[in-house]
Amino acid sequence: MKQNIRLIREFFVIGVVVLFLGVLQTSVWFHWFNLMPSPNLWLPITVFYSINKSYLKALSMIYLISIVVSAVSAMPLALILITQLTIFGALKLLKQRIYWSGTNYLLLSVTIALITWNLTYFLLSLLIEQNSIQRPDLISWLAEILYAPLFSP
Repeated sequence: MKQNIRLIREFFVIGVVVLFLGVLQTSVWFHWFNLMPSPNLWLPITVFYSINKSYLKALSMIYLISIVVSAVSAMPLALILITQLTIFGALKLLKQRIYWSGTNYLLLSVTIALITWNLTYFLLSLLIEQNSIQRPDLISWLAEILYAPLFSP
């Protein structure tokens, strides 16, 4: 019983944190930094759960993060979920091939997750959406990747 309460509390706290980070990314960021592209502030949480937790807990958290992020962004839930699951798979493959403990591995994983996020989002947008991305914003994507280490732990 105590373990279930702890699990529910963890999911609630992570959901609130992701909601806060999503609001910060989609609304507040543009008031503070104007045209500078906003980073995916919630992505390090996805990376952490994908690397360090069991499959069931990581996938459950990915579903929760996808639902919360879709509530504060203009992206459809299906697109966010498929992109998150692609990141999960890429990180699990990376962990099977290369793994070391420490912050450098987390930074590498966040960078790979951002690259996977942008490429998967672009390709799925072309396949799924009616108003797909016509020209990818490479400068914005590069800026996200370059200052991702500032926002990941």
